[in-house]
Amino acid sequence: MAAWALVIAGAAGGSLLDTGRAPGPSRAGGYYVLAADFHVHAFPGDGALPSWELAREASRRGLHAIVVSNHNQTLAPKILPGVFSGAVLLIPAQEVTTPRFHLVAAGITRTVDWRKGEREIVRDIHAQGGVVIAAHPVGRYWRGGDAMLAAIDAAEVAHPLTGMLDTARDELTSFFTRARVVNPGIAPIGSSDFHMVAPLGVCRTYVFAESVTVKGVLDAIRAGRTVAQDQAGVLYGAPALTLLLDQTRAAAPQAPARRLPRLGAMLALLGLLALVMLG
Repeated sequence: MAAWALVIAGAAGGSLLDTGRAPGPSRAGGYYVLAADFHVHAFPGDGALPSWELAREASRRGLHAIVVSNHNQTLAPKILPGVFSGAVLLIPAQEVTTPRFHLVAAGITRTVDWRKGEREIVRDIHAQGGVVIAAHPVGRYWRGGDAMLAAIDAAEVAHPLTGMLDTARDELTSFFTRARVVNPGIAPIGSSDFHMVAPLGVCRTYVFAESVTVKGVLDAIRAGRTVAQDQAGVLYGAPALTLLLDQTRAAAPQAPARRLPRLGAMLALLGLLALVMLG
């Protein structure tokens, strides 16, 4: 009974006390500065959480927008997409997954056939009003050609892989340098590639948008108005934009998690542990 009481008290109390929400976007240089995660996986599919729960967690993590991008399907963001989203923009997408490359197709609603050719895939995404982001473009995931690089809109330069592979930082930097040779306006992107473990927004993108809308976010990517931030807090983007970001303090370190909700989680975990041991 005591164990069950701990579980119930911890879950209920932690939920009631966890009211933290991201402040609204700041303003700088005539733009809204939105914190975004452009590579997030959801349930049903290859992620652990449904879209509306991802929106809740995104707000807790100080994000204003997330891109829901499952591998080769667009089902997840279509299921109750507006429920509990609050102030967080949910942008539907697909991670176009092929043996040669992965692309985040942000802003589309119809699934893109991954078996098509490189340029045909990019044209299909653009025809739907979406933007094309090169996903974790390191050697093991990217063997696309320069013709496709010249046609895409953005590339991930900040990704949690840099904490897992010794060569990932150099590979991402090298790829982005190569991409800018053939596509000078390409936008830098930071993403978490969240499935179920890495925190949302551990790497993120600051978007300088003309409006706090999905269209505003996508238009900013097309215009290259983004700054990527990696898990160490390093910024990647045009110096003028990083300076604006510094002035707004939008990229300042996040406040630590509130203690009372964490206490609730600990109580619930202790109760579950007691139930397992007693069982």
